[in-house]
Amino acid sequence: MRPCRECQHEVSEQDRICPQCGARFPADESWEGWGYEYRSKAAVCGLPWLHVSFKYRPNWVPVPAKGVLAIGQFACGLITLSQFGVGLVSLSQVTLAGWAIAQVAVAYSLIAQVGIGVGYGYGPAVRTVTELSRPRAVTGEAVEYTPLSRDDWQVSTPAEQGLDAKLVDELYRNAARLDTLYALLVVKNGHVVAEGYFHEGSVDQLFKRASVTKSYTSALVGIALEEGHLSSVDQKMLGFFPEIADRILDPRKKQITIRQLLQMRGGYPWEETDGRLWAGVWSGRHLNLVEDFPPTADPGTRFQYGNVTSNWLGITVARACGTDLKSFADEHLFSPLGVRVGPWNQDLDG
Repeated sequence: MRPCRECQHEVSEQDRICPQCGARFPADESWEGWGYEYRSKAAVCGLPWLHVSFKYRPNWVPVPAKGVLAIGQFACGLITLSQFGVGLVSLSQVTLAGWAIAQVAVAYSLIAQVGIGVGYGYGPAVRTVTELSRPRAVTGEAVEYTPLSRDDWQVSTPAEQGLDAKLVDELYRNAARLDTLYALLVVKNGHVVAEGYFHEGSVDQLFKRASVTKSYTSALVGIALEEGHLSSVDQKMLGFFPEIADRILDPRKKQITIRQLLQMRGGYPWEETDGRLWAGVWSGRHLNLVEDFPPTADPGTRFQYGNVTSNWLGITVARACGTDLKSFADEHLFSPLGVRVGPWNQDLDG
C-alpha cells in the first residue's frame, strides 16, 4: 500500500486506483517519482467557479484554450494567443518557474475547466496546487480579506455578488499557506469582493514583472495599431529592420509577420534549447540573432514560446512608434491607467 499522491489515501500497488479520489496509476509506469500519468478534476478550495484540470506526465502535452486564456499562459503573462484565436497551445516552456503555477492557479480564479499540461520537474508546485484544490473543512486562523477603500475599483462583498462567503473564506485561508503568494484579489461583476496580502505583501508593493511584460507588449501592439503607427498585424517584421534586411537570404525570415510574433509562431524556438541562441539573448543584441540564427520551423506553422520572439516584437513596436518600448508604454498604457511599475530592464535595443 502507498499513499495516493492526490489525496494521501492508501492505494493498493496491485490495482493502482485510489478508492477515495479515483486517481489512476498505470501498471506499465514507474510507481516511484513522477513517471506516471493520471487525471484529476477538482474545484480549487471548493469554489464552484474555479475549476482546474491537471494531467501529469513526463512529456509536455497540448492545452485546449477553449475560448479563454489557458492557465499556463498566465504564468508568463502570455495572453496574445487567445486574443488571436489560436485553438491549441502547447504548454512547453511556458511555465518557466514552477512556483508560477501555484500562484496563478489560485490568483486567476475565474477560469473554468481549462486544461493544464505540466512538464516533468514541476512536481512540488503541482502538488501544492493539488493540495489547494481539494475541498476540506475550514480550519486555522481566519484571514482578513475585506477590500480596501479605493477610487479605482468598486468594492462589494462576496454575498452581494452571488458568492458563498464561507468558500471565499476557505480560499483565503488556503492561499495564505502558499509561501510565494503575496497578493490575492477576487473580482466578480466588476467589483472587488475580496482582497488579501501575505508575507509582508501590500497594495503598494512593486514586483519584478519578468515575462508578464509579454502581456504589455501585446497590448502595445494594439495601441500602435489604433494610433496609426502600425497599419496591420500582417506587416513583415523585416520591414522594421532595414539595416539588415538586404543581408537576409533565408526566405522564411522574410515572411515573419507581426501576427506570427504575437502568436509565438515566428519559427524560432525557446532560447534555452540552443546554446547559441541562449548566449545571444543574454548578450542583449537581439538584432544579431535576426541575421545570424536560422528558424527551426516555417513561420506560422508551430507555436514555440520564447523570449527572442517577444523581444523582436517589442523592438518592432518601438521602431514603428519612433521611441523605446518603455517610453511608449508609460505614455499610452501605464499613465492612462494610473499604474506604477517596478524596474524595467532594457536590452541594448531599448
